[in-house]
Amino acid sequence: MVVPLMDLRNFETMVCKPQFALLVAVLCFTVSLFGQISTDETPYIEHEILVMLANDVQPDKVLTELAEDVDFQILSVPSPSTNIYLVHVDGSNWAEALGKFKSHRHVRAAQLNHLVSERETVPNDPNFGQQWHHVESGDHDIDSDLAWDVTTGGVAGNGARIVVAVLEGGGSNYSHTDLIDNHWTNPGEVPDNGIDDDNNGYVDDYNGWNVGGNNDNIAGGGHGTSVSGMIGATGNNGTGGAGVNWDVDIMQVDMAGGLSESNVIAAYEYPKTLRDQFNATGGAEGAFVVATNASWGIDQANPANYPTWCAYYDELGISGILNCGATANQAWNIDNVGDMPTGCSSDYMVSVTATNENDVRTFSGYGVESIDLGAPGEQVYLPSGSSNYGNTSGTSFASPCVAGAIALVYSVPCPDLAELAIANPQGAADLVLGYIYDGVDLVPNLLTEVATGGRLNVANSVNLAMAGCGPVDCSIESFTATAECVYDMGADTVLTIATLDASFSNFLCAADIVCYKDSAAEDWTCELTELLGEDLSNSSALTLAGLMPNTTYEVFFSLDTLVSDTIAFSTPDCSALVPGCTDPDALNYDESATLDNGGCEYPCTDVVLTITTDCWPEEVGWIIVSESGDELAGVAPETYETDEAEEVWEGCLVNGCHVLTITDEYGDGMFGSQWGSCDVDGDYVFTTAEGAVIVAMGDPDYGDGISHDFCLPFEPGCADSSACNFDNEATVNDGSCYFVGDACDDGNEQTILDEYSAECDCIGVTAVLGCTSEAACNFSPEVNVDDESCFFVGDACDDGDEDTVFDAYTSDCECAGVPAIEGCLDETACNFNAEANVDDASCFYVAQGAIAGAQTATDMTTETYSYNGNPEYTYDWAVTGGSIQGESSGVGLLSVDVMWSSTGNGLVTITETDTTGCSGDVSIEVDLLVNSIGELEMMGMALYPNPVQDVLILSTEDATLGLEWVELVDVRGQVVRAWPAVDVRINLDVQDLAAGFYTLRISLEGGMLATAPVVIQR
Repeated sequence: MVVPLMDLRNFETMVCKPQFALLVAVLCFTVSLFGQISTDETPYIEHEILVMLANDVQPDKVLTELAEDVDFQILSVPSPSTNIYLVHVDGSNWAEALGKFKSHRHVRAAQLNHLVSERETVPNDPNFGQQWHHVESGDHDIDSDLAWDVTTGGVAGNGARIVVAVLEGGGSNYSHTDLIDNHWTNPGEVPDNGIDDDNNGYVDDYNGWNVGGNNDNIAGGGHGTSVSGMIGATGNNGTGGAGVNWDVDIMQVDMAGGLSESNVIAAYEYPKTLRDQFNATGGAEGAFVVATNASWGIDQANPANYPTWCAYYDELGISGILNCGATANQAWNIDNVGDMPTGCSSDYMVSVTATNENDVRTFSGYGVESIDLGAPGEQVYLPSGSSNYGNTSGTSFASPCVAGAIALVYSVPCPDLAELAIANPQGAADLVLGYIYDGVDLVPNLLTEVATGGRLNVANSVNLAMAGCGPVDCSIESFTATAECVYDMGADTVLTIATLDASFSNFLCAADIVCYKDSAAEDWTCELTELLGEDLSNSSALTLAGLMPNTTYEVFFSLDTLVSDTIAFSTPDCSALVPGCTDPDALNYDESATLDNGGCEYPCTDVVLTITTDCWPEEVGWIIVSESGDELAGVAPETYETDEAEEVWEGCLVNGCHVLTITDEYGDGMFGSQWGSCDVDGDYVFTTAEGAVIVAMGDPDYGDGISHDFCLPFEPGCADSSACNFDNEATVNDGSCYFVGDACDDGNEQTILDEYSAECDCIGVTAVLGCTSEAACNFSPEVNVDDESCFFVGDACDDGDEDTVFDAYTSDCECAGVPAIEGCLDETACNFNAEANVDDASCFYVAQGAIAGAQTATDMTTETYSYNGNPEYTYDWAVTGGSIQGESSGVGLLSVDVMWSSTGNGLVTITETDTTGCSGDVSIEVDLLVNSIGELEMMGMALYPNPVQDVLILSTEDATLGLEWVELVDVRGQVVRAWPAVDVRINLDVQDLAAGFYTLRISLEGGMLATAPVVIQR
């Protein structure tokens, strides 16, 4: 079954896998899911997932499909306008449902329901000062006093009350003596009557909204009280201090029921709903919410794990709402560690850090990518309790400082900004945000810490808004007039009109007055453009009607003090035109007509479209469009209402070529049977009135839509004029066309390459087998069928002579070989035969043995090297980096002693010569290390033996400097042994360490460090 989702704010709805229709109980079961919780997830509510569905889908259908794989309950709908659902998933593997939700094609985002926490740093210096953030002697303030010279807040330039929403987990004491006058109440709601008086979806939301309680009971939290006071503690009333705004409406939204992510989204939904209502009614209803404040969040949260939450800020921005967020109260680089919500990349999340009265960020987060600006937030003097004030610190109070500044900018006496906020809410928000960012005071230490490089200066922002206020700087870039004759069907007469087009330097520019006259007349006719019912602007042309035919006119326009050039245009002789049907193909064509009256009638064909619905008829729509793009017929979605019913449309469509498009809003075509709650698929068929099928459904799963081209009248046949069998009467191809060169069958088994000729006859050619490759020795130009008999120069063959090898076709296409000569073919062998071409396995070699000996040695040491060669051969040794010991110098010996005398790369080579004089070399490379004794000798120390197996001895008896400690470091830089320097002879036990290269580090007095390489051998 499918549970209807009528108002999910008031119901806990169970969504289950659809089962048999006759069952009273619905069995939901857990399926095997996939997906895991990331290790960097911040705290969340177990078993709860936020799911954001795509726009323009039916939620009940998507949720039913999801229930095919996951058992869940819908707990709430935090944001109905953006299809965000909070669901509960049972079972120990509940978190694996995330993967199923994320992979669904109609799910925009899915995530855990994270916990958030308030941010407030307990002050440690309560007597620091009072409201320095407004005015401070070092000018580290926001210059509130200068901004107040222009505005103290309250209303926009069009008189609309400005609203800032404060979202708090514990509410705010709006009854505080310095806040009550600026408390927002809903003017469209009657309190406590149980009725949604303003139809905004919230019942009795008079004092704001409590998300957890679904009422307007706002708790009196102290945190929210100070936040509200920063935005708008009443000014100039002789009580307490002042907010950034003396006068502003503060909307309270209480996230009671826990600071979960779903509550956060539901809290934002309330001011968004009120602003959307304001926008839709031109300010008559709802609330002019320009900013929200979030003085809470999740430390070190990865924004990638919160796609729903972050995406919601873009939705708020579209509504015209800027959203301030307090970043972490820790000196973290948010670009690296993350934060929510201030790590979100949305342009409409304004991320704020805190500064003190010296313009220094001391305790709070930063990041040139994540954090936008700084604002006062350390030891700021704000309301507390019911009538008190006190000093407090935290980004919690820097963020509302910016939110208050946004509201103050909206209150500048600028009607243009106020009107733009209604006409283009997002555009106005972008404009104000630019004033905030462009107005900051650049602060040296913030240049590398926040995106703007500065701290809020509300006076600068207010002045920027005033500088950008009207009159708009307009210039006229072009002005043209075009006259024409049009037929007025209602009056059955020909009218003479002119269309005026103009372009301006600014999109806000538009003509106020248009003046025109007959060139021969003296008096001008001037009219206000608003009375003409059209704008003359970049986006709108203006029409002058009631003009005289065959007349020259002059016209100009003005806006404010700007006047356009006067231009002239001439009207055609419309009085001489005869209205009627001017299309020769029409049934009512009028040869005398010189102006088409739009009344042409054309031959048409009676057709029938029959649609059989599945279980979701409301999803289906269709449209028939002509070749020129005109809509001929159609039915919009949400029209059909009956399941499994035939919906029939009959009409007479004008003859010609058209397109029939069948659509489905959900995107699953008419494939109803894929759902457990539906037993049938839909269908459609488009026919002539006589029953000839023009179009029929193929696959019911046609997605969002499918289009079919067709032509009327419906005459099947070959309709392609380039085909051999073109039928001039056919209007639709039936697949019977064939063309010159198309393959065919002439019925003769002795012919090949049968195809249609220019006369449309099927003709083949006689088959001739042979070699068809021109490069082959046996190519024949008469052949047309290759029988794979080709052979080429160089191809292997057999010349029949057993005494030859490498038989191949020559350039004369003759098969010939070369005489066979046996011998050793390996150039490295002692008996290599350059004349041989057949290997007889007779090769023999010398220097095939190996040298044994140390491959790592220390200079000034002696190592023995031996070779496992034939004693009957002669040998000669050579050494690089050392010398051979003994009088023989290694001549004729299978073993030598080598004294190494250098460091770096050494080489031991033996030359072996057999009794035939064939010789070869064998070598071994040796890594030669610095002798520790020699390296440390200058410091009066000795290190031996090196290489070492068990115990390394460090002698410091004659050391010139005192030792502090000794340690051994491996090749990774890790200390693997450490010894105290307590004796002049230090035994360094290394017997349990792995063989390899190490470094001995010796700390000497005075901060000096001596090192020596150590080789451990096994």
